Amino acid sequence: MKKIGFGVIGTGIVGGAWHAYVYGHLPQSKLAAVCDLDEQRANAAAQKYGASAVYTDYRKLLENPEVEAVSIATPDHAHREIAVAAAEAGKHILVEKPFATTVEDVEAMVKAAKKAKVKMMVDVHQRASPPFANAKPRLQHAGLG
Repeated sequence: MKKIGFGVIGTGIVGGAWHAYVYGHLPQSKLAAVCDLDEQRANAAAQKYGASAVYTDYRKLLENPEVEAVSIATPDHAHREIAVAAAEAGKHILVEKPFATTVEDVEAMVKAAKKAKVKMMVDVHQRASPPFANAKPRLQHAGLG
């Protein structure tokens, strides 16, 4: 089975602890690279989850041919610039929530992904998980929501 090479941009709590962990452990994926402005944090995530490469500049990560898709787990205001650059580099994109901070940012990100013909989605944890999806109606039925 071919493993998909993933890059994680932003190795803080979400990127380092969740995204890097998943890509480093799923049999269908490999953690090809990590990137963070904090080089020490990026190195720690790479070592812990087995990333092949470490960067402090996301543009360098996007040049890595082993990276086929990226997770963007940076502060919200930085999503647009990175997502547009990732699309232009031909990488598929998973963006942590919130997707963006303005409508204009969302429109630019979607336009770039469509133009590059790459897949892009926002990572909304547990929205479709049955226990979570059913919680609100059950709470409302019980008079608690």
